Amino acid sequence: MVISSNSKKMAPRPKARMTQRPRQAASSAAAAGPSSSSGSTENLSGPSQPRRQRKARPGVAALREIRFYQRSTENLLPKKPFQRLVRETLNTLRGPAFTKFTSEALAALQVAAEMYVVEIFGEVNLYAIHAKRVTIQVKDQELCKTIREMHGIGLEDIDV
Repeated sequence: MVISSNSKKMAPRPKARMTQRPRQAASSAAAAGPSSSSGSTENLSGPSQPRRQRKARPGVAALREIRFYQRSTENLLPKKPFQRLVRETLNTLRGPAFTKFTSEALAALQVAAEMYVVEIFGEVNLYAIHAKRVTIQVKDQELCKTIREMHGIGLEDIDV
């Protein structure tokens, strides 16, 4: 089909449906009469459908989350639950006499505890990869604990 320079090809106009229009606009158009709807430039095709978000490939969201947490510098554990855990642990070990802490002491303890947990999970992940798996298992954690006991690596060897 050849289109001349002075004529334009028009797309077919979608049919207007009363069910797709908002009620207020439909009632005001009916009350205003047929003259107001003939010169209207509103979209008669109804509200546009939101685009459906594509599903990410497996592992992409996990890698994005890993990068996010590697870049972040804030604590991973919330402060109040960690504070309750420390107080509860000290109450069971030493009694209620040791319940006062400065906020700096709790912050330092939380940073050290998070560094220890991250280090342990890093080692456990290496043991899972060595076993040609991508998922860590309890046996990897037990192996990590055994190897650390054999080499005498404990909490006192962590660099803060």
